[in-house]
Amino acid sequence: MKNSVRWIDQVITVSDFVVDDVVQYWNVPEEKVSVAHNGVDDFWFQKQSDEVIDNVKLKFYIDKPYILFVGTFQPR
Repeated sequence: MKNSVRWIDQVITVSDFVVDDVVQYWNVPEEKVSVAHNGVDDFWFQKQSDEVIDNVKLKFYIDKPYILFVGTFQPR
């Protein structure tokens, strides 16, 4: 794969942290590495009404404070 990077026009990564790794490990010129940060649509930041929240809590039998974890316990 290291030989393949000679032919690339651009590397796109989601993290500033990865730029240095790509430059050093893959020997890609920094000007060929761009960062496109992950984003979330503004829709997901809209506050829901208390009625909507209460209906969801009823549907999923939530009657105590809770933490929602979306991820994995697998090491990466």
